[in-house]
Amino acid sequence: MVRLCVFVSKRGPLKLSLFGNFAIGFIKFYLHLILSTIIFIYMAKKQIRMRCWIDVDGARFFGPGRFELLQYIEDTGSIAGAAKAMGMSYKKAWAMVEEMNSKGSRPYVITQKGGTKGGGTQITATGKRLMKVYAELVTKLDAVVARHADVLKAV
Repeated sequence: MVRLCVFVSKRGPLKLSLFGNFAIGFIKFYLHLILSTIIFIYMAKKQIRMRCWIDVDGARFFGPGRFELLQYIEDTGSIAGAAKAMGMSYKKAWAMVEEMNSKGSRPYVITQKGGTKGGGTQITATGKRLMKVYAELVTKLDAVVARHADVLKAV
């Protein structure tokens, strides 16, 4: 007879008296089942990930985050609404917009101060064009990555 200690609660180990070989075989089988499931789940998460940024003067200028910000500004009509939707501070969103507008060839976002009708924010034609070509670039790069998914077999 073999005594096994199995932790089942905060009270401490539960001592089981089982037939030795049967219990050991059962535990080995159960552990194998758990480990093979974990390995399968781990292997299923393999993926090639790619992100694309446009650099200006050696610094990141436009990428996934700013693209998303512009999308939310277009949807909500305000920097505050976009910041809230992204879970970032208004100050950070405003700084990103200011940097894009100052480093870009033309402004990407224009703002109107509040009044009786309230303020608002719009994406300029230049901003919309940047969003369009960036989205097309990301789609093309994703297609290249998908064609080379066989690389994951080597991992």
